[in-house]
Amino acid sequence: MPTRVERFGPKPRPMPGPVHRHDFNELFFFTQGGGAHMIDLERIAFTAPCVHVVAPGQVHQLERSPSSAGLVVMFSPEALLGQGHAARAELFAWAQGPKSFAVDAAQLAEAPMGGCLPTTDDILGPSYLAGSPVTTLVADTNEPGDHLFIAGTVLSSICITSVPNAMIEVWQANAAAVYDTSTDFRLRATLYSDANGQYAFETIMPGDYLNGNQYRPRHIHFRVNHAGFPELTTQLYFEGDPYIPADPWASQPDAVQRIIPLNPIGGTAQEGVFDIVLDGQTAVKPNRFGTEGDLLPVHPNPMRELGNIHFNVFRPARAAVHIADLQGRVLVTLVDESKAQGRYTTAWDDRAANGSSVGAGTYLCLLQLDGRPVKAQRIVKQ
Repeated sequence: MPTRVERFGPKPRPMPGPVHRHDFNELFFFTQGGGAHMIDLERIAFTAPCVHVVAPGQVHQLERSPSSAGLVVMFSPEALLGQGHAARAELFAWAQGPKSFAVDAAQLAEAPMGGCLPTTDDILGPSYLAGSPVTTLVADTNEPGDHLFIAGTVLSSICITSVPNAMIEVWQANAAAVYDTSTDFRLRATLYSDANGQYAFETIMPGDYLNGNQYRPRHIHFRVNHAGFPELTTQLYFEGDPYIPADPWASQPDAVQRIIPLNPIGGTAQEGVFDIVLDGQTAVKPNRFGTEGDLLPVHPNPMRELGNIHFNVFRPARAAVHIADLQGRVLVTLVDESKAQGRYTTAWDDRAANGSSVGAGTYLCLLQLDGRPVKAQRIVKQ
C-alpha cells in the first residue's frame, strides 16, 4: 500500500481565517530586518499594481495623485501568529496629500511562531551522517514507534517566495532513544522540496535520551541547503515535552518557532506542520553553536572531589580536555587522543598534573578539537 506521502503529497496548510479583500493602487509593507511580515496575506486578498517593501528606520514619502488610493500595512504579533485575526493588522490609509511614516524595528515584535523571520539554527549533534538515501520514508514501515507525519514549506525570508528543490536532510533517534550510525541509514533520509517549496515525510516519534546529566527533549534534526542561502542546521521540537525548559538548546528564546503542536490522525499517529524559512539576507551564516563538537556543563557543579565531564565530537578529530585556571593556564590534561564521532565522558578528581589537590575556587574545563578551542565550561571547586 502506498504511504500517505505517496498518496497525497505534502498536506496543504489550511487557511485558518476569513478572507478580507482590499482594493488599493499601492501597498506598503513595513518590515523588520528587511524581510516582509506577510504570513497573514494568506487571508488578505488584494489588488495593487505597486507593492513596496520598506525597511525599518527608513522614512518614505508616500506620494499620491488625486485618483490614487494607498494602504500602509504593519502586521501585529497577533496577525503573525496565523490565528485568523487578520483584522488585528494595523491598517493606515490616507485621504489626501503626501504622508511621511517613520518605522523603527522596535515597533515590530518578533513573531512568536516564526512569522517571516528566518528559522533559527540549533546544534548539529554527534550523530549526523552524510549520504542518507533520498526518500520520504524516514522510518521503515516496520520501525517500532508511534507514526509521525511532518509537512511544511521551504520559504525565503521575505515569505513571499517558496524555495523549490531545497535539499533537506533529516535524522533522529529511534523510539528507544538510540541513533543508528551504521551505513544502514536507519531513521535518516534526504528529501527535496517540490516546485511549490513543499516537503513531507513519514517517520516515528523519537525517544528522549540522557545527554550528560539531563534528558534531551524529543527532536528531529534538519540540515537544509539551497544555492544562494546559508546552510541551516536546526532541530524540531514538540509542544508539551517536559524536558524543553531545562534543555540548553530547546530552551533558547528563539527556539519557540521550532516547537510545534501535533494533531492526532488516528490511533497513536500524529501530524504537524513545520515551515522552514531560509535567510535570504546573506549567503554565509555560521552556526552559532559550532559544527565541531560540544562540551556540556560539568556535574556536579559546585564540585568537591569529583566532577563528571561529558563532551561530544561531531566528526573524527583529536580531542583534548583540559582543566585550567581563570588565566587559561592548563593545570591538567584529562583527554588527549583521537576520537571518532560520538559522545564521551571523563572526570576530574580535583587534582593538578603533579597529583596535588587544587584549592577552592573557579576553574575552566576546556575542549579542543584538532588543536582548536571549541568550548569552555566553568567549574566551582569547593
